[in-house]
Amino acid sequence: RAVAALEGPLAESVRVVGFALGAGSRDAAEQLGIDPAAPAVDEALQRRIGVAAGTPVRIDG
Repeated sequence: RAVAALEGPLAESVRVVGFALGAGSRDAAEQLGIDPAAPAVDEALQRRIGVAAGTPVRIDG
């Protein structure tokens, strides 16, 4: 989990999740269930990484 050790204000301060894996960024995001048309953390991804649902996702590729 990305923020497993963070609690309270620190965990809530995450404002964007970025994927910068070159050409693989879009594929990685899609494997995690991120909709490329509206990239944001959904409930399933929230459980995996600990970032609030609705947090925007930036895909750099």
